Amino acid sequence: NQNVCLILGDNIFHGKDFISNINQAKKNLENGFSTIFGVSVNNPENFGVIEFDNNNIINIIEKPKHPKSKFVVSGLYFYTNDVINHAKSLKPSSRGEKEITDVNNTYLSFNKLKLHLLNPTTSWIDTGTYSSLIRASKYFEDYEKNTNKKAACIEEIAYKMKFINRKELLQIARSMNNSEYGKYLL
Repeated sequence: NQNVCLILGDNIFHGKDFISNINQAKKNLENGFSTIFGVSVNNPENFGVIEFDNNNIINIIEKPKHPKSKFVVSGLYFYTNDVINHAKSLKPSSRGEKEITDVNNTYLSFNKLKLHLLNPTTSWIDTGTYSSLIRASKYFEDYEKNTNKKAACIEEIAYKMKFINRKELLQIARSMNNSEYGKYLL
């Protein structure tokens, strides 16, 4: 009976403003709208491509041979609970797969789909290929080296979001204080 957040397993999102993107999608759900996240890429033919008319989404086409834009749907979706019924009614595409693009187009046909374009401070990496997986590893290696911060440090995130307090954070850090990670937490 609850709304749904779906992230495809080969997608990584990172950036200082990313949580504001999530919060906006949650607000959209409260108002009865599902949300997809768009991003501009150099190889749109490998994704679900967003077709526009006067800045309005008119269609999303899965892996088109001749993309009509460079904007694609990333692998993060916030859906109202009726997504379950929409998903059950899907028929396999010409590729023999049930397509998430068809779910998105269903919401689009009911005027219940919002597009949120990721801003330049948010990185999206689809790690569906070996080269993109290596690129993601390099991205995070460079990030940590250049900022002296850990990416996706769950204890740090929990502390900043007030899920744990300083005492709990220190307790966790001390349990790992012989490691680089534990020293980082301290």
